[in-house]
Amino acid sequence: MKNSIVFLFLMISIFFSCDPVYNIDYNIINNTDGNIKIIYEFNFDPNVIDTSIIESKKKLILYNDSKIGSTSKAYVASLDSIYLFKSIQIFNSTGSKYIKDPLNIKSWHRMSKGDEGTVELDVRTEDF
Repeated sequence: MKNSIVFLFLMISIFFSCDPVYNIDYNIINNTDGNIKIIYEFNFDPNVIDTSIIESKKKLILYNDSKIGSTSKAYVASLDSIYLFKSIQIFNSTGSKYIKDPLNIKSWHRMSKGDEGTVELDVRTEDF
């Protein structure tokens, strides 16, 4: 009987001591008729600038942020900036620059379901 109580206590302790996990993808979706070029720099990796080309009607996962200590719903709801990036520049196939501010959180769509979430920037032809 005593062992059963100890076992039950240990199982309850283990179950309730687990930290929540979130897994968030930062995506850029190209909804233009041509390729777009993305030039970006992360805050956590200064002086390293990366460039990617996204084909028309495709998406690019810029970064996957996965940590413990919060749910994806709470994490996505608490975002007040795109803090992971120092800079993001977007150009269309003719070299025109994206006219919106890609670092403004209001330009991004935020969604979460379970421990998965996405933060997406939808780039359209009229954004150039």
